Amino acid sequence: MDRKTKHLLERLAPGEIAVISHADIDEVSARSLAAKRPAVIINAEPCITGRYRCPGPAILMDAGVPMLDCVGGQIMDSVADGAEVQVCGDRISTGGRDVGSGRCFTREHLADAYAAAEENRRAELERFVANTLSYALQEKDIILGELDMPIIKTRIRGRHCVMAVRGSSYVEDLAAVSSYIREVRPVLIGVDGGADALLDAGCEWLAGKGREKVYGPMDFTTNDEIGIQIEGFDIRPVILENCHQPYVKDLVEGNGFTKAMDLLMWHLEMGKLAKGLEFHPAIMEAAQKSLDEHGITIRNMRKSDMQAEVMRFHSVYNEAWGDNWGFVPITEDEAGYHAKLLKQIIDEDWAMIAETEDGTVVGAALTLPDINQVLAKLDGRLLPTGWLKFLRGKSKVDVVRILALGVTKAYQHTGVAAALYVRHIQTCRPDGVMTGEAGWILETNEPMNRALEGMGGVVNKKFRVYEKNLR
Repeated sequence: MDRKTKHLLERLAPGEIAVISHADIDEVSARSLAAKRPAVIINAEPCITGRYRCPGPAILMDAGVPMLDCVGGQIMDSVADGAEVQVCGDRISTGGRDVGSGRCFTREHLADAYAAAEENRRAELERFVANTLSYALQEKDIILGELDMPIIKTRIRGRHCVMAVRGSSYVEDLAAVSSYIREVRPVLIGVDGGADALLDAGCEWLAGKGREKVYGPMDFTTNDEIGIQIEGFDIRPVILENCHQPYVKDLVEGNGFTKAMDLLMWHLEMGKLAKGLEFHPAIMEAAQKSLDEHGITIRNMRKSDMQAEVMRFHSVYNEAWGDNWGFVPITEDEAGYHAKLLKQIIDEDWAMIAETEDGTVVGAALTLPDINQVLAKLDGRLLPTGWLKFLRGKSKVDVVRILALGVTKAYQHTGVAAALYVRHIQTCRPDGVMTGEAGWILETNEPMNRALEGMGGVVNKKFRVYEKNLR
């Protein structure tokens, strides 16, 4: 039961009774309802009023879906969503009590409504024109003025775009341009039900390739930014972090995707710790143990040798994260690409290597200054003076993102990780960094989550990776 048909469609299962409040059922809603194969549709409103020739009721009748309409608005308050409902003739009951009656919609009712619509065509057309002009006047600033465009991660300038919107034959239209989409790879923008159509099309394509399950979103593996934000919408995104509107979660889940894994972002008040508040004593003891008993040295990466340093980090990364859920080993080519991409951002003080006395690399941490603080003030423009503002602003960044921290398996219980944690706080003192975000961290990674809690961290954002069976 739902007053909004499109919302009900997200939950409706085949064989269930659909209770709606929808006068003059449109084509898109009718096709979507027919695809769900409900046992019967109970409509508080008339399926067709005779104002105009709406195609929805005919589509549902052709699909063999029974309809009981003109039940009245009280049915929406008398029946709870998920309750068991009985329909006997034109009568409706639930829990042993009658809750309403309606009209068993027939072809004769449809013919009468179509005849009335023909007589009413001129009046409806005049009403439509007046309504359109009225909205145009009310919203003229949207048409003529400048709009505040949302900030998005995807680059659109200079690229082809395809916008999918719910409408007549929109699913078929999307299929008709599938070869163009594969060849040109335009930006795909889904509006309302159009977004569902894009997700469905992607799943059908994967199923056609023999895939049994889909995970996502991923751009493109767990080595990159993944997941949909589900908590922490009031906190701005830090460097290399996804950002989504709250409705995206409902849109994806309404399309049949379910949770596969949650990813946590931890907020750390590093400035407080730098002023004397220490970590949990166990972390401090472990850090000292790595130095005293295992001869571990923590040093900074050298920008002058960044390519080689990233390769050292690469060797630790693949071993340290290899057993994690969804892990895909990073290749040397990928590591080299990231080295080139991040060279202008990496601060040597925040990129750390843990070595034994003989120079063997056993741990690494990559923490990036949150240059989003600066970029947000450039309005997306480096020219003519944006680059100068960026260079000046970099030195004032007081937030970091702890992007990755790992230790090779042989040294995972020797206090190397703890030593890397402590080095971060030592770096805060001269740097002036006050806060940091660590992550993402798998919700199942108990050792790392306990460690961050021991450092006084709190989870401030959550991201979710979804899955869907294709067979």
